[in-house]
Amino acid sequence: MAAGTYGEPGKNPFTLKGIGGILSPVVNASNGVTQIYRQGSGSLGTFDPSTKKFTKDPKANLSDAEIKILNNTESIDNIKGKAKEATVKGVIAAGGTEEEAT
Repeated sequence: MAAGTYGEPGKNPFTLKGIGGILSPVVNASNGVTQIYRQGSGSLGTFDPSTKKFTKDPKANLSDAEIKILNNTESIDNIKGKAKEATVKGVIAAGGTEEEAT
């Protein structure tokens, strides 16, 4: 599939326990790095599937407790699930198949 991103801020919304607001993923098509946006706040940071870690955006207003939550297993699983959903929707919208997306 073509390079670019899948998803956009405000699409594929989800929430995480302990993190306020509605979140949404934007997935880099070439490396799977997922930018997490909070509605009304902008980017919170990125999840890198190769390191399995969330990295805070320097401009994001996140507490140490929120950063810890964004790096816990439950949150990472939720982020990965929403990233996959955004990717599948994007690939299908571009004329691809679910198999190509995965």
